[in-house]
Amino acid sequence: MARKKRRGNYPKRRLPLDERHYRAIDLLTTHPRKNHEEIAQELGITRMTLFRWRNRPDFDREYRRILSEKVRILTRGRSVDVLAYAMKGDAEIVEWAFVNAGLLSYSV
Repeated sequence: MARKKRRGNYPKRRLPLDERHYRAIDLLTTHPRKNHEEIAQELGITRMTLFRWRNRPDFDREYRRILSEKVRILTRGRSVDVLAYAMKGDAEIVEWAFVNAGLLSYSV
């Protein structure tokens, strides 16, 4: 008796990140106050597509790497710079960047 061919159990192949993905990462890390719908409109994609991209492990890895790099450039090892941003009223942005880069966590 012949074996029945398996269907639908094959791992899905994902294409590597392209220019659109990196543009999305740049917008997400540069404009923290923009919501996903605004960023998706700017990229010419749907909000759901951006959501799916955010759930990709490779996208998340690159997002965190680039955000961490931007935070490092922002602070350049000087806590005075971070304090200056906070005093200008940008504390929300500084906090957001640190939390998303994994440099700040709120543990109870």
